[in-house]
Amino acid sequence: MSVPPLHHTVLSHIAADWPEFHDLRAAASAFSAKSRLTNSISILVNELKVAFGAALLSTGQRTTAASDADAAALDATVQHAHRLHSHARALCTDGRRALAEAWHWRPSQIDLLLSQLAGAVGAPMADSPPPPALPAPISGPRPVNQPLEQCVPLFLAAVAQGMSLNSALPLFGALSDGAYSHDDRCFYPAAPTLGPVSDRASLLHDAARIVVRGGPGEQDITIFLSGGRIAAIAAPKRLRIRWLEDARRDAGGLESLPDFIALPRDEAGRPILPK
Repeated sequence: MSVPPLHHTVLSHIAADWPEFHDLRAAASAFSAKSRLTNSISILVNELKVAFGAALLSTGQRTTAASDADAAALDATVQHAHRLHSHARALCTDGRRALAEAWHWRPSQIDLLLSQLAGAVGAPMADSPPPPALPAPISGPRPVNQPLEQCVPLFLAAVAQGMSLNSALPLFGALSDGAYSHDDRCFYPAAPTLGPVSDRASLLHDAARIVVRGGPGEQDITIFLSGGRIAAIAAPKRLRIRWLEDARRDAGGLESLPDFIALPRDEAGRPILPK
């Protein structure tokens, strides 16, 4: 009996571990293959993003887990995200031939899947130079402690740009509440190892910088790193979303949203993930 090629074996392994990916095979051969495959790929990519977001929340809650069982559940959520990320990257790198030979997909179907996956886990952009980083911000912090509303979208954008989960999860998972600058263009997260937020500007001139590209119509974000922690997050335009704060206050907070959107909160205000 002949042994299947290695790339065929990897494709079978991914399909066995990822039910939504397994379902793509039937979607691609359905009578209404074009629309069904498009919808199935959208579901697949959305599942990736939900898994990554859940892993980020789990990373932030890991140090305050109430029990060993809670810690194990959080770890399982993170491990699940790592597996899906690894599968998606493997498909982007080596999946084209396997999909064509083992699943008999057409080039247009393969292009559709790989382009959508690359938009979630990163793809090389040889002809696209990185955008320039912003200079160190000069506007100081407001005397108000609040969370960064864009934490999860910014994390997902960094992963979509190619940052590994091994780097992104601890970096963004340690991102705490902080203060927006007076011009609303910068966020200074509270980090005891970096000193008080009021003195943060002195660290930024020599800090390493990562630029996260914004999507169509969105601005690029510059992340300032010091000592392996995020020291500041800056944008060329306003970063603080005032209308979101007003809408949340008027609605009574996230807890007033419908059950299918809202998550319960612990005493520290962190979302409690469903088990």
